[in-house]
Amino acid sequence: MKYFIANWKARITADQALDWSKEFSDKVAVDTALQLALNNDKIRIVICAPFPFLFLLKDKFSHSKNIFLGSQDISPFDEGTYTGEVTAKMLQGTIRYSLIGHSERRHFFNETEEMIGRKIEQACSHGIEPVLCVRGPEDKIYSTVKIISYEPVGAIWPGKNEDPAKTVESKHKLSLPPDRVFIYGGSVDASDIRSYTATGEIDGFLVGNASLNPADFYQTIVNGQL
Repeated sequence: MKYFIANWKARITADQALDWSKEFSDKVAVDTALQLALNNDKIRIVICAPFPFLFLLKDKFSHSKNIFLGSQDISPFDEGTYTGEVTAKMLQGTIRYSLIGHSERRHFFNETEEMIGRKIEQACSHGIEPVLCVRGPEDKIYSTVKIISYEPVGAIWPGKNEDPAKTVESKHKLSLPPDRVFIYGGSVDASDIRSYTATGEIDGFLVGNASLNPADFYQTIVNGQL
């Protein structure tokens, strides 16, 4: 199975999110090849929207197999007196996945391995599958996490994707167990995604800027099905 994960970050309004979901759903609905791939478990699509929009979108993709919602982060705390936090318990039943340890969270919010480990524990305890984002072998790989998203910092700032051969080399340096899912998350789009899938060693993609436009994200998925 190949994963295509959209990360809207903090760049879409509520109205835009609803328009996005309609346009994207319409494109998927009329693409028989894509429908077949979804129904046969060849691909899985995850839309990581900002917290306020997850409940707006909850029913938008419920009719489609292998299209799920995800969060861009999750609280390291369970329920309690943690004003402003969005916990795994709150999101249980709404999302299937959560990004954890994204490089922007590590950089701008000073997230530590202790915090990341607690977030993973919370997600797993409430039936949410964590997508662990790592920058390289310096970041911890947790035994409870199946999906590892490699996002080289140089590919996010200033937005230049990493050479596919270097990505494969970096994958090997992570020394992942064979049952892990390795996805690439560094400024990939419809124009270059085939060069990554052609390596045969990348199980999916975490798509940032190219997911903001539903047509661009759709085309990225179509081009990435190898």
